Amino acid sequence: MTTDYFPIDCDQHSVLERLAMRRQSVRVESVAADGHRRVDVGRVVDVQARGGAEYLVIAIGSERRSLRLDRLETIAVDSEPVFRRQ
Repeated sequence: MTTDYFPIDCDQHSVLERLAMRRQSVRVESVAADGHRRVDVGRVVDVQARGGAEYLVIAIGSERRSLRLDRLETIAVDSEPVFRRQ
């Protein structure tokens, strides 16, 4: 179980759920567990809770990638930011 997870703001969580409902194509900037910045481009397919943390699941081709919500920096749709870390 993850003990260092910091929940995100409810309004931000709602934005992520709407992106998942719409299966929206996005560009996500986040920080990996090792501290390196990463950029992923894909389609949002789900928001999940497991192991004491929450994750944004994006599809990149046939691959599914889970990104911890508290490590997300920005999410853009068509180059317009829709989520920004607070």
